[in-house]
Amino acid sequence: MVKGLRAQGMRAFQIVKATGICRARVDQWLRLSECPPLRSKKAPRPGMAEYLREELRLLWDEGWQNGTKLLDEIRKLGYTGSYSSLLRFLQPWREEKRTAKRIEVAATQPAQGLYPSISVMRHVSPQEAAIALSKPKSMLNKRQCEIVELLKRTPAFATMRHLILTFRSILRNGTVSRLKYWIKKAEGAGIAAISKFIRQLKRDLEAVANAVAYRWSNGPVEGQINRLKMVKRQMYGRAGFELLRSRILPLAV
Repeated sequence: MVKGLRAQGMRAFQIVKATGICRARVDQWLRLSECPPLRSKKAPRPGMAEYLREELRLLWDEGWQNGTKLLDEIRKLGYTGSYSSLLRFLQPWREEKRTAKRIEVAATQPAQGLYPSISVMRHVSPQEAAIALSKPKSMLNKRQCEIVELLKRTPAFATMRHLILTFRSILRNGTVSRLKYWIKKAEGAGIAAISKFIRQLKRDLEAVANAVAYRWSNGPVEGQINRLKMVKRQMYGRAGFELLRSRILPLAV
């Protein structure tokens, strides 16, 4: 497959983006004239997934690609392994399916575009996704804007981003009435992560409402507590009250 993509004119880094294979392995395979030899394996034990490879592959090609349903089916054929072992066995086939789909998408992209959509979809980290959800466009860089535009095609992401940005604005310049309205609206969105957040928020709703209504914050207090802990750690936790006091409080004049 790698050789075939190279023959179509794709460069090594483009093959990495299209297939998800690491760069070192792509470079190694491009230098080879034939497929590398397979490593020797132990003979599979009866009842294991490897022992039933042919039957599993036949079921997989027929459309039995749901792990739970496939497990029930191969139990009838004598499979004695666990569900997690079956999933590990199926992982290469799932990767093969995803790779084929990425290559199909790559083939429809113009050569000068260098497959930007594949790059974005492949390399979105949890941190980047959190930024895409919680920051307005004016605070995003070019790549983050591309991620937002790509993920906004999913209605759930667009709804979640709108709710999070609204909550952000309420915390900065909102009112308690707006907060209560937002909670009702968010509960009706039907997004599991948002619903879980609201359940936690309601446990200390009074504190959240005070954070919206007043400009005061316990941030300075938390900062002093962290400073005190740091000083204590510097002395391996053995500082007494008088020593801590002399290091934290200014000397009396």
